[in-house]
Amino acid sequence: MAERTGQERDQIMVALTDLRAAGLIVQPPGMTDHWSAVEPATALPALVRTREEEMRRAQLLVTELHGQFLAARESTPAHSPVEHIVGWEEVGRRWVQVLHATDRQLDILDCPPYQAPRGAPVERGLLDRGVRIRIGYDPTDLPSSKLGLVTELQPLGLTARLTPRVPFRLAIADQQLALVSMDTAVPNQRAVVVRPSPLLNGLIMLFDQYWKQGTPLSKNLPELSETERNVLALLGAGLKDEAIARQLGITSRTVRRHVHNLLTLLEANTRFQAAATAAHLNWL
Repeated sequence: MAERTGQERDQIMVALTDLRAAGLIVQPPGMTDHWSAVEPATALPALVRTREEEMRRAQLLVTELHGQFLAARESTPAHSPVEHIVGWEEVGRRWVQVLHATDRQLDILDCPPYQAPRGAPVERGLLDRGVRIRIGYDPTDLPSSKLGLVTELQPLGLTARLTPRVPFRLAIADQQLALVSMDTAVPNQRAVVVRPSPLLNGLIMLFDQYWKQGTPLSKNLPELSETERNVLALLGAGLKDEAIARQLGITSRTVRRHVHNLLTLLEANTRFQAAATAAHLNWL
């Protein structure tokens, strides 16, 4: 398998382990070098159910967090961990404060309607002083300006993923302070600042769940050739190498080379994930 794909044995073993964990392949007892593919009609529905259950738990967490927020809003002691911000100027000012106060890590979830591009001087400054920035973008109506921001800042250390169905805009600084948008409009008129509390812990868990399920955005977003686009489309349709080769009039070896290059480019572990990522990037 290593010879056919051109990858190292360690890389192959990592991929096989991931596929086994996903239930897509099995290893017969006592046969350490033998693997068998699970029938897709059996394996894929189970994998889909697992992902749906993860998203269901995430949505339940959103509901729980909303309940905690409402409970916190009803109590207004001086030591309350929740602070309400009203007015787009004040919300913007507090956002800048959160950015400047970040020393180690900034985690962001972003969703439509997306704000107009504004450059990235603050984010660049954070990256220059070693702050780790992770951004999860809801792929719905994701503008090219956001992809441009990713392309600009990834060489400095920013990481970004496509995270479908983000419920609200969220920023978490050093896991000590969170800013949550309470307004779906642009500009934001209402937000809350959340300080160390069970509510903040829940927001951190929510971000981690979305980040874990997200699809990495490639550092480079090049134009694909017509053959590469066709290979991706046929991969998404579930065709095997031989069928793709016949349909495109190329050799199976050429198909495998394209698949290997596309998996690397899209930072995908599976062919299905590569096709899904390409669809989110409007490459298909």
